[in-house]
Amino acid sequence: MSTQTPTEPAPQAAPQAAPAALTPAAAKVEAAAAAWKAAAEEWNAAANEWLAVSETGGATEAAKAAIETMEAATKSIAAARTAATALANCPAPAAPARPRRHRPHQVAKMRARRAERRRLEREIKKEKEEEEEY
Repeated sequence: MSTQTPTEPAPQAAPQAAPAALTPAAAKVEAAAAAWKAAAEEWNAAANEWLAVSETGGATEAAKAAIETMEAATKSIAAARTAATALANCPAPAAPARPRRHRPHQVAKMRARRAERRRLEREIKKEKEEEEEY
């Protein structure tokens, strides 16, 4: 019999060069990935121990302890997966909306006032030009 570990998928390796300032969500994902990796390593070590004990026909207490460790590590892996999935599916915070400078009805009033002021300025300018002609 070979001493290969059971077929539990190993967690993906974390990126080697992590940026210096991680966002809180990214830090949580990194922590979940590290917990998952540690639990998977613990599971693999316990599985190797169980295989070694079962091949030699050794003590059943050691095999039971290894199985319990594997079960606990499996639960840790499941919890880490759940946390990582929840964080990955969490929507990114939306950028705050730029506050409006004016309300639409105010804009219409301001445009009307500006148009009226310009019309009056043109009239005054024409009157001044007419006065200068005389």
